[in-house]
Amino acid sequence: MSIHDNENKALLDGNGTQTLFEFSFKIFKPEDLKVYKINKETRETGEALELNRDYTVEINKVGEGGTVNYAVAPTVDEQAGIYRDIAIIQPADIPVDTEYVEKTLEDALDRACMIDQQLQEQIDRSVKTPAFADISSVNFD
Repeated sequence: MSIHDNENKALLDGNGTQTLFEFSFKIFKPEDLKVYKINKETRETGEALELNRDYTVEINKVGEGGTVNYAVAPTVDEQAGIYRDIAIIQPADIPVDTEYVEKTLEDALDRACMIDQQLQEQIDRSVKTPAFADISSVNFD
């Protein structure tokens, strides 16, 4: 399956009772997500919640995405924050001089694309200067 869009996070309103929140982007395993409860007013996230204690993840068997099940529902003052944060590694082992499984290659290419998207999303949130700006005189204190 290909990566069809740049989606890598979901921000969904809590209501105090709903614990199941869907996400539509591809992940390989539950550990590929960071999950938060975000204060609607201040936008504070705090620490990421702990997998299998504060939430569980069900990955769709067909198609991309899945569901996060919070142990305690986000309140009306909170949002469910679900963010893909995969390790920047390449775990696929493609054999040499033999047949290989196409799925292995497809997943390796998908992973590379997801890493690019993840890094681009972080770059987009960064403070930037023009390409030829002289930053030697900028005080970062």
